[in-house]
Parts: sequence; structure tokens; C-alpha cells
Amino acid sequence: MSNRLIVECLLLLCLNCSRATKNDTDNRATDSFSITGLVEEIPSFSKESLLELDQQDLGTVQLRKGDGEVYLELDQTKGVLLKDVLGSLPVEGQTNKNYSAYYVDCKAVDGYQSVYSWNELFNSPTGDSVYLITQANGKSLDQMSQSIMMVSLQDQITGKRNLRNLTSIEVNRVY
Repeated sequence: MSNRLIVECLLLLCLNCSRATKNDTDNRATDSFSITGLVEEIPSFSKESLLELDQQDLGTVQLRKGDGEVYLELDQTKGVLLKDVLGSLPVEGQTNKNYSAYYVDCKAVDGYQSVYSWNELFNSPTGDSVYLITQANGKSLDQMSQSIMMVSLQDQITGKRNLRNLTSIEVNRVY
């Protein structure tokens, strides 16, 4: 075997190892998330804080790909509405006239984002279906491998805004 071929094989192995390490880090379960932006900043909203809110029984939740195929099914699911988490926070500069200019940017550890308009959460049926999952498949939040998970059950393609390992929520305004 030539030296060049050996070096190329070693480089390929190193690249694959670094990708695996990065993906392992990006998929780690989160214990808390921050809420920032145009709200009174909360340094950390913990799993325990979520469990203090009103949990709703969601039954079986199916997450679908763009073609409608179910790629993940969660049984015995419970969750807390995102609007219940955000509802009590004072929002800087918000009035009845500019309500539509605000949005909520939810981010996962791996960089994935789900964005909701403020009106979508607080003035439409969608807001009654965006949940932070607190139990799935008989496992509590502490036992779930991809917590803190967020789903929008009103979406036709539920997988598009399915977010796993929530790390932050930022409330902002479009100017």
C-alpha cells in the first residue's frame, strides 16, 4: 500500500470520527433552555419548571415527513403548551397595534430552528397545539433521550417544526 493511500485512509477515518463526535454532542438531551430577547430574560427554564405547568394528555403523536410518511410515533404523550411557558412573560414594547410584528425563535442544540409568529401562538388554533413534550412512550422528561422536544400538532407535516433538545427561545420583533 502506498504512503499516499495510507494518509488518505487515515484522513478519512479522522474526518468520520470528528463528525461522529460532533453529532453526538449535537444530539445531547437538554436539561433546560433560556428565554431571551424582548422579554425579561430568564437565565434558565428547567425541566422541573416545565413539570410545574399544566400538562395535557396528547395520546399518540405521529411525526410525518414531507411525503406524509410517519417517521416517529410517540405513545402515552404529555406536553405543556409553548404559550403557557411564554404567556406570563412581559414583552418589551408590545401593544395591540404591533402584536403581529413579534415572533418566537426556538433553537435546538444542533442549530435547528422553529419559528412562530406571536399571533400564531396567541391568536390562532396553532397556539393550542404547540407543545413541549414532558412524557413520551412511558418515559418521563428525565428519561427521554431527546428532551426537551417541541412539536406543532396542527401542522400537516409535523416533522418540519419538530425540534429536539431545545436550548433557547428568543422573542423578537420584525422592524
